[in-house]
Amino acid sequence: MPSGANIVVLAGLVIGLAYGAVGLLSGFCLMSSLRGWWAKGDSRLIRTYALALGVAIVVAQLLAARGVVDLGKSIYLQPSFSAPLMFFGGLLFGYGMVLSNGCGSRALVLLGRGNLRSFVVVIVLGISAQMTLKGLIAPSRITLLQWSQMTPAVTSVPALLASLASPKPRRGCLPPRRSAGP
Repeated sequence: MPSGANIVVLAGLVIGLAYGAVGLLSGFCLMSSLRGWWAKGDSRLIRTYALALGVAIVVAQLLAARGVVDLGKSIYLQPSFSAPLMFFGGLLFGYGMVLSNGCGSRALVLLGRGNLRSFVVVIVLGISAQMTLKGLIAPSRITLLQWSQMTPAVTSVPALLASLASPKPRRGCLPPRRSAGP
């Protein structure tokens, strides 16, 4: 019987191969889809990207709701966040996509085909991510995070649904009067 670690590695391999094949055949890339939508008015790729994003969110939340995965242990679902850092990081990431003429996922697909420009893009993307998390840029990121950090009451869709479904006690209301029996 395969261990849990082997199952994760095999599942990652299968998902990676499937994503690579679909990405190669479809040209799946956020930058290309935005360029086609803005420049040519063709919204097919951006709708495909939105569908893929929606499916990923729904599947991740369903897996979390069933207890298959714990999204709380993920680096992406934290108890607090910083809106200015998210905005600034998105701007930098978008600027990098424009400079590299494609998104990181497309660069990975093209790297699988042997494209050397994509090799440089993936290396720079990885080094930049590491510098932001634990390297040269990390102290300023942490300082800005501490300054602008917010903690929402609910951080996932299952937790939100659970909080909406749970009965809340009424505050400041008297219980309904019971009428005396006949």
